Amino acid sequence: MANIREFDYDSDDEFYYIAGYTPGGAPYGITWEQAAEDGLLDSEETIEPDQDFPF
Repeated sequence: MANIREFDYDSDDEFYYIAGYTPGGAPYGITWEQAAEDGLLDSEETIEPDQDFPF
């Protein structure tokens, strides 16, 4: 069996994977849209969260 490692990486509501930050602090990497187009998302990541909060 292959040795599978989990990687910790940064992400946010815009970026699926943040590869780094510019000197000014702006993130760069792969957006969620790009990740979906490239087939990188698991089925649970493609489900839109319910944003209708009851409070």
